[in-house]
Amino acid sequence: MVVSLIALRGTDPSQRPEIIRALADLISAARRGRDPSRRAKSLPTTNDHQAGSTHDPSS
Repeated sequence: MVVSLIALRGTDPSQRPEIIRALADLISAARRGRDPSRRAKSLPTTNDHQAGSTHDPSS
């Protein structure tokens, strides 16, 4: 609540809804433990032991 009061202080009333939405996204992302700038889902990572891997674990 305090953060929103600080963020909205001195702003134009027409800008406030967008600022509140941005703060909600930030808080939501923090609760999930994710970076708020990453809205798209991450691509799956490839592990060396998966089929088709060219990495030779014996080397």
